[in-house]
Amino acid sequence: MLNNGSRSVYQGKTSQLVLAFDVGTTFSGISYAILEPGSIPAIRGITQFPGQENVGGDCKIPTLLYYSKDGVLQAAGAEAQDQLIEEKAADNQWYKVEWFKLHMRPKVASTAHLTTMIPPLPPGKTAMQVFADFLRYLQKCAQTYIEERHADGEKTWRALKPDARYVLTHPNGWEGTQQSEMRQAAVSAGLIPDDANGHSRLSFLTEGEASLHFCIQSDLTAKMVKSGRGVLIVDAGGGTIDISAYRYVQNSGFEEIAVPQCHLQGSVLVTTRAEALLDTLLKDSKFSVDLKHIAQSFDKSTKHVFKSSDDWQFIKFGSPSDRDESYNIRRGQLKLPGTEVAKCFAPSVDCIVNAIENHRCKISPDIRAVFLVGGFAANTYLFNIIKSRFAPGGIDVSRPDPNRVNKAVADGAISFYLGGFVTSRMARFDYGTSATVDYVASKVDHQSRSLSVRVDCIGRPILNGHFSKLLTKGTKVTENEEFRCSYSDVSLTKEDLKVVQINIICYRGNLKSIEWIDEDPALKLLLIISLVAGMFHTLCYVKADTASMARGLRVKKRKAGDTTMKYYEIYFDVVLKLGKTEFKAHLEWEEKGVTKTTPTTLFYDPEDSIPDFVQ
Repeated sequence: MLNNGSRSVYQGKTSQLVLAFDVGTTFSGISYAILEPGSIPAIRGITQFPGQENVGGDCKIPTLLYYSKDGVLQAAGAEAQDQLIEEKAADNQWYKVEWFKLHMRPKVASTAHLTTMIPPLPPGKTAMQVFADFLRYLQKCAQTYIEERHADGEKTWRALKPDARYVLTHPNGWEGTQQSEMRQAAVSAGLIPDDANGHSRLSFLTEGEASLHFCIQSDLTAKMVKSGRGVLIVDAGGGTIDISAYRYVQNSGFEEIAVPQCHLQGSVLVTTRAEALLDTLLKDSKFSVDLKHIAQSFDKSTKHVFKSSDDWQFIKFGSPSDRDESYNIRRGQLKLPGTEVAKCFAPSVDCIVNAIENHRCKISPDIRAVFLVGGFAANTYLFNIIKSRFAPGGIDVSRPDPNRVNKAVADGAISFYLGGFVTSRMARFDYGTSATVDYVASKVDHQSRSLSVRVDCIGRPILNGHFSKLLTKGTKVTENEEFRCSYSDVSLTKEDLKVVQINIICYRGNLKSIEWIDEDPALKLLLIISLVAGMFHTLCYVKADTASMARGLRVKKRKAGDTTMKYYEIYFDVVLKLGKTEFKAHLEWEEKGVTKTTPTTLFYDPEDSIPDFVQ
């Protein structure tokens, strides 16, 4: 249980249940709090799951499922590792599903290499559907635990479940598309109903920020709070390495001081590289048929206890009779030089070292502390390398108690719900919309695009593909801060103006002031070779009912040659709010001196792609 000395008394009038689900690439955990009026909330963890004998504060279960051939879930979590289940799975040819979370990652060029490395999903199953099945399983685990370990547990669950609040955590690099899929999964799993009230009961939080809250509640940040210096949170998990930087501001809270990073270099990549190493070493031996089993043994044991490249490492995979001296196999153990195992760790370790160095030298020179959290952070070799690299330079490198490091994200998510400590965040990209502008022949940038000029419905020459920026990358954004830009739409009929749809896009490139979509150098090159990618991506679509605005429009007239055109035009602002953990947007306009706001719906594409407006 976390220190709750600085937490406020719950002011609500009725009891409430809050559940945080940390669905990790390899392991998952649950934390919760039961809020009682007039009491200080306590953060608790689910410390025992079905099929798991050990009980402890660091208790997590493997993110693992088995499906039958007809797509029916057969087992999940620790129960899926039961020997009887594994035998049934082999006999009935069940589909083993692991690392499914990585299938939900943003589909951008930097993650394309993972496509062939991630185990495939069962036929007919999407990652969102598997995610929903696993959430449903976690919910059942939470129910069983609370019913069995609280006084009147069954009554408590029945009373609090209908209005329970949920926090789902995700890597720093996940965006609105992934949050939308997670919400769909939560609805499908029966956590929340698919309506406005149900959606309001679900919150999202990055794993980096959740880890910060854990460190604060664990008093790890106390020294940095007093000094006002920066702190770097390195959440090293199974799939991703999330890097987040913060500084405490007196009488305000923690502010994010750098754009959060997400690198797909978690511990599963160490296992993948080890499997490639083993394949090379044993491909001509009689043990090559046991390659998968040997790699699993490395993953479960050797990887976790690895401490030094100077020592021999052992992978125990067979019986005492398994022996082949020519391959360093004795008594069912493969003997490997520590230097070879270190090579499997090297890209992940180098990723963390380079990220810390980049923050210190280029982004946040006042970083004076690094906190390593997440399951991968429990590895002694990783911790020692990071500490030896930065401690001589006055950087304090530390990690939570190993018995609690696995629960940092889930516990931190509950802490966030009870009262967030982060008061401002950094915009990760340049955000804006694809705008159509009037063609002005005297402007140089318009002249260079003269071949793309077209005529709108009322005869005006216009250009597509202008990047109308709403927010610049690296801008500090507070929770309630709004960013807006004015737009208009024109039509020959009112009917066409009753619904407005705007695509919100983000620019992931490095150009400092980009005004046109075709200025993206990556896009230019890729278009030449007929690929559909680039640095501009559709983040979402803002769809709003503007019928009331259209009804009040008066006809306008425009002289076009010898003809008088009659048309209608609406004016509105697109308003963004990115200060919280979930993206928000809406439309505003003035009507007879009164500011009106339309309810809006955000739509997300299943995958990032070049927006439709690119010509």
